[in-house]
Amino acid sequence: MKTHLLSNRSGLIVLGLLLMAVPAMMGQAAKSLTILRWALGAPQIDPLLAQTSVAKEMGYFAEGGIDVEVTPLGGGGRSVPLVASGRSEIGYIGAETLILNASRGRDPGIILIFNQNRDPMFLWVVRPDSPIQSIQDVKGKTIGTLSLAAAGTSYAKGVLMSLGIDPENDVEFVAVGTGPSSTALLQRGQIAALVQSDTILAAMEQVGAVYRYLPETEYAESYFQGGLFVRRDYLKTNRTEVCAFVRGIAKGVEFTFENPEAAIRIHWKIYPESKPKGMSEAEALKFSLAVLRSRMYKWDPSDELVKKHGAYSHEEWMKIVELMGLKDEVTDQMVQSLYTNEVVDCANDFDPQEVREQAKNYQVK
Repeated sequence: MKTHLLSNRSGLIVLGLLLMAVPAMMGQAAKSLTILRWALGAPQIDPLLAQTSVAKEMGYFAEGGIDVEVTPLGGGGRSVPLVASGRSEIGYIGAETLILNASRGRDPGIILIFNQNRDPMFLWVVRPDSPIQSIQDVKGKTIGTLSLAAAGTSYAKGVLMSLGIDPENDVEFVAVGTGPSSTALLQRGQIAALVQSDTILAAMEQVGAVYRYLPETEYAESYFQGGLFVRRDYLKTNRTEVCAFVRGIAKGVEFTFENPEAAIRIHWKIYPESKPKGMSEAEALKFSLAVLRSRMYKWDPSDELVKKHGAYSHEEWMKIVELMGLKDEVTDQMVQSLYTNEVVDCANDFDPQEVREQAKNYQVK
């Protein structure tokens, strides 16, 4: 009997030690994930990051041995020095910035790896009563953008160059920030036009802002936005981690297409501060879905020249170079050094239908 009691007691002691060790073991498991730092070009973590939140929540990143930390910045251009110096692994930049750098002989040592937005995410708006009817009419005027380092500024410069307008001398760019501040400057006539991201404009329209959108040009119709980038040397030494990242993003996109409401609620769970304040649950969901839907379909590759998540078309790159009037300065070989489709196959190495079934059946916890 005594031996039996001692055996039970020993078992209880061992069980207790194991239970005490579980949190530490879990913590160790979490630490084993490689952290990739994403220097986000957007000024805040809004619903455009829903696919990333989904990838975290559903374990799409973790199954590849990584986790992702997002730091919002006030413009895509600000992510370049962070990634180039090794302080972040991932950044986002518009194609024009790299094309303009190439035309001036500059090479920051980065390379685009994932074509995330297949259509322009920056739009031109004016006041409803503005005499400006087309982008050509902004010559000699003041244009507001998020910041002078923002991808939207580079995009606007590309559009102007395609129209024969010198963005350095024929217009004036002014940093106007985001949200109410930029709208107020437009309404007061302190800027003639505003170039702002689709998600920011959608959010402002949800709270009463009224804009008139200027017609798109051939440049916008031929456009791809640029995309996610890493250092060239980082891609060579950390291809496995980069593959895990882009595959997680692609899976998160498929989930979001199938169940955008669940994607929003997951996003709120991961980033509680992103949930709109001062609204009922239904109002907050309506607001966030409107913002998400202004962007999410630009992630869809199904009607593109290359119908894979993240893929670039060299033809599209060269068309943009031509429209910017830089064919003589930027060669085919130079363009090939700006992007790669090296991780496209691993980004698409999953069953989209399986992910969509997960989205259909997902219950927010």
